[in-house]
Amino acid sequence: MSYNQKKDIYLNYHNLGYNFQIGINKIHPSIFRNHIRVIDEILSKDKDVNISITFDDGYEGVYKYAKPLLDKTKIKRKKVFIIGDYIGKNNTWDFSFLLNHYKHLSKNQIKELYQSGWEIGSHGLSHKSFLSMNSNQVKKEVIDSKQILEDIIDTEIQSIAPPFSHINQEVYDLCVEAGYNSIYIQNPVEIQTIEDVNIYSRNNVYSIDRNLNIIKKVKSNKMENEKEKFISSFNNLTVLCTKIIK
Repeated sequence: MSYNQKKDIYLNYHNLGYNFQIGINKIHPSIFRNHIRVIDEILSKDKDVNISITFDDGYEGVYKYAKPLLDKTKIKRKKVFIIGDYIGKNNTWDFSFLLNHYKHLSKNQIKELYQSGWEIGSHGLSHKSFLSMNSNQVKKEVIDSKQILEDIIDTEIQSIAPPFSHINQEVYDLCVEAGYNSIYIQNPVEIQTIEDVNIYSRNNVYSIDRNLNIIKKVKSNKMENEKEKFISSFNNLTVLCTKIIK
């Protein structure tokens, strides 16, 4: 079976770290190591599957805890999606920032990730939902964030993960216009795509997930997928809370 015929699985993380956090998006590094061990075992046994690891938001924990581990594994495809306006800054975009203080990747850390074989992608400028913006605002988010990252790594940015996985036909068309050829979200959506600009669905991984959950995600287990959909349904609440505190 050729590379292009393999089943592609995208497992998406957010933050890694040791300190307590309210919420389920930050995963303890030891749990993450167990996940990666399981993924390595799957890749060793199943030659018909590709597993990519992606990170949204671009937290410094990706550099501290994920890079040293992933660079030594069988996982070849590693991607991090950066919030353009928060490079090297704290996560004051997050409605829970009064309790959960985390720093984002610096320019030098982004460069090192890229030089180590990681793909760098956009996560917009502000981490606001594109669906809450008019077309000019979305255009600024997708174009300016792309340019910021291209200036850092001196390479074309081709991938974008819209915040909260919020996308519709207009957002897709604006991403195409901006020059992206890969768009990463969580749940499938009805979008009229064009050739060579693909939408990829990912499985989100949370702090409550253990090794068995990773196996279920790779196997596209129905109950696991329903659990993820239920958790992601709270994205709209997160968007509302963010609006309230701004």
